[in-house]
Amino acid sequence: MGEVEIKPIALLISFIIWLDIDITVCKNLAKNKYKKKSDKFIEKAKANGNYVIGEEVKSQYYPSWRDDNGTYHEESYKVIYEYIVNGKKYKKKLYYYDNEYPLKQNIYYKAGNPRKSIAGTEDKNGFIFTMLSLCPFFSVFVGIPMLAWGITILINIF
Repeated sequence: MGEVEIKPIALLISFIIWLDIDITVCKNLAKNKYKKKSDKFIEKAKANGNYVIGEEVKSQYYPSWRDDNGTYHEESYKVIYEYIVNGKKYKKKLYYYDNEYPLKQNIYYKAGNPRKSIAGTEDKNGFIFTMLSLCPFFSVFVGIPMLAWGITILINIF
């Protein structure tokens, strides 16, 4: 089977279809229809009452620097928060790239396992959210050419 030369009309049709998909995904991302992993975790913890206030017990400043490979690393702060669940102390380590970090914040934890926790300032995307965020990129380099190839084959059949 020989190579299929993509027809310009197929490319135009695939561009219009993928543009519509991209606009729909971007609008839904903007309206927060797709929830991040951290948002889902926090909602579930709030519903079950699994949250406490964590207080800073230690912080450390890391200045900006370049490693041996020339890679630049921004200045950051490592902050350790301590929180108590059922009389037992737990620690949560977070990194901030701004010297204005909260001294106290809500810590949401998993029922039955307080070690698994997310701080109110943490942001975890999850696989689905990340893939949807990359949809416009994938459409240009993968989606449009593949759809155009498929439409060209259909045009050649009929």
